[in-house]
Amino acid sequence: MSAGAATSISIADGRVALWARVTDRIVTCCFFNSLVFWLLLIPIIFLSASGAIMYYPRQPVVNFCNKQIDWTHLIMNIETIVTDQVYADFEFLLSVYNPNRAHVQIAEIEGSLFYPAGSSQVIGRIQVANFDIPGGSVSDAISVVKLSMPKYLALEIATKYFASQLLVS
Repeated sequence: MSAGAATSISIADGRVALWARVTDRIVTCCFFNSLVFWLLLIPIIFLSASGAIMYYPRQPVVNFCNKQIDWTHLIMNIETIVTDQVYADFEFLLSVYNPNRAHVQIAEIEGSLFYPAGSSQVIGRIQVANFDIPGGSVSDAISVVKLSMPKYLALEIATKYFASQLLVS
């Protein structure tokens, strides 16, 4: 009886030892898989965050190099005798700083000038032709402003200009 009991104990011990080895192998495999996962995930998160911070879009800085337009020269050279409309064209330099790392290509910029400010009375148009702004640099472009307005409006604008109250939107 003792021989049979000894064999049943050894079979049970063998099964426990087998399950211990299988469990040990599964735990070791899970540990190494999770280690590899985290060793790959941490650099991916770090690189993604760094890239997102570096390439996050920032607003370009626009500057008009000649902020004070020579309105006096424009107003003195207006010839209103021939037509009821007043026409004047001038150019100014537009500088744009691109703080982003990405290159920007501007196809065209068009805008309208309104007087009085906030009204729907268009007195002119602004146009900027194609230009490129490489990342992290400043680019310049010539902007063309074409004014066209009735005589009475030109006189009102001239009066406001000489009184230092001209506001155009």
